[in-house]
Amino acid sequence: MRGGWRAWAELLRAPLLLSPIADVLAGWTVGMLYAVRRTAGSPLASDADVWRTARDSLPALALAALTGVFLLAAGMAQNAVADSVDDALRKPSRPLPRGAIGIRAARAAMWALTAAAVACAVLTGVRSLVLCVAVIALTATYHLALKRFRLPGCLALGSLRGFDMLLGTAAVATASASWLPAFDTPPLGLVSPAQPLVIAGLYALFVTGAALHASTDDSPPNASTRRWSRAGLALHAIVLLVLPWKFSPVDAGDATAVTDHAALQASSLLLPVVTLWALGRLLIGFRTLPPGPLTGVALSGLYLFGAIVCLRYDAAGIGLAAAALVLLLFGASRRMRRAFPPS
Repeated sequence: MRGGWRAWAELLRAPLLLSPIADVLAGWTVGMLYAVRRTAGSPLASDADVWRTARDSLPALALAALTGVFLLAAGMAQNAVADSVDDALRKPSRPLPRGAIGIRAARAAMWALTAAAVACAVLTGVRSLVLCVAVIALTATYHLALKRFRLPGCLALGSLRGFDMLLGTAAVATASASWLPAFDTPPLGLVSPAQPLVIAGLYALFVTGAALHASTDDSPPNASTRRWSRAGLALHAIVLLVLPWKFSPVDAGDATAVTDHAALQASSLLLPVVTLWALGRLLIGFRTLPPGPLTGVALSGLYLFGAIVCLRYDAAGIGLAAAALVLLLFGASRRMRRAFPPS
């Protein structure tokens, strides 16, 4: 079993490696509505403008998705190395303790994957590189200092996912800046960057709730673990309820709307369906507190959150296509989880 590809898939948590793609797609969709803006008071952006932005941003989007995947895989390798001593005592079935993979090989994989993430970020642009460096630094801080503390550690995990989403928004900004001569350059290169940042912040809180819930999965079932698990699920649910209705993709009086057509109507119809689906999965999580060791109820909501964002911030039907891809990734991750269950 030493060095086998199945051992590597287990070490890097292969079923989770699709989730950064969903994060990036959601951030990309939010950025779309703002990337088509030229200047305040401009005419309504046409579908052709939106699809042109989408086409121009596809290379940057692919690189951003690869950056997210490489960063998560590097983080998983780093996690295995950092926990190797503890896993030898508590979880000997994992790849490093059972000898399927050597610790030097895991450490080399961590550095190689980190280098690959940096290379992809450099090719995407300065914004992506800044976000990539932030993820690398926060991941190291998490494993060196924050992991032993439940709430700070979970907040760090949530922040990492928020940065993932911003990688998608930065990809749009990078592509748009090349063909919008009057493009303003606030923090993310967007004319109105506040809302993408707010959505990324909400996503960070959403993942923090999922992490709090999942952090109790191998803890003794007592009052304290039940409180943390319940608090995590509650935060998870609050963000889900706020996200679809609180924020509007087009501000009142702002001339940035896109053409209304069947795809946008389909997005508005699917939005409550996916939201109820996500809330229904959360209700399952409340059945057993704390959760079992193989819990996936809250964490699988990452994909559903991404689909909700894509549907809520649709532009000319692009969000609908992105949401469909996110849900396909969700299905693929569930199938992979059966093939490579976490140890």
